Amino acid sequence: MANGGDNGNTFTWATYGALDSEGKKDPWSRPHIRLVYTLAHYNDYARDHNYSPYLQVNQKSWGSFIGVKTEWWLF
Repeated sequence: MANGGDNGNTFTWATYGALDSEGKKDPWSRPHIRLVYTLAHYNDYARDHNYSPYLQVNQKSWGSFIGVKTEWWLF
């Protein structure tokens, strides 16, 4: 390899729960809101080369994200 065999690797694990506006337990029901938690581990090469926008402000090997996502269909 041209870069001396170094490869950036990231391990990401995510979990979320979804709430449907109508209280249905159907995975195709919309709209719904999701609470998301993501945990990522970056190896040294990925961390040193900013493989994630998170790494541009924080040069740690571990990163996490907590957020809310929404999804709905127009038709």
